[in-house]
Amino acid sequence: MYSLPSLRLLVVFDKIVTLGGFGQAAAALNVTQPAVSQSLTQLERDLGAILLDRSTRPATLTKAGTLLYEATRDGLGRIADAIDQIEHLAPEAENEVTIACSIG
Repeated sequence: MYSLPSLRLLVVFDKIVTLGGFGQAAAALNVTQPAVSQSLTQLERDLGAILLDRSTRPATLTKAGTLLYEATRDGLGRIADAIDQIEHLAPEAENEVTIACSIG
């Protein structure tokens, strides 16, 4: 059995790359920039690989980062598509709740 990093860490990584930086990712995720940086550091620690070359502005993907980004982009995209399809499976009546009460 293999071990995967936290989905949260993968989403943060995806946002950093997709949006082009730590600040943009923080704004999109509604967290602080240091929280985004810490998440990326944790992901790199978990994987044992540097994902972004921070010596350049903007930071660029390393080879390991490119491999993970391609897989993450595809995987998160497939998950989003599946969720969209699931939401369209249930008839609207199943999404309604009726509440009744009596007094006395």
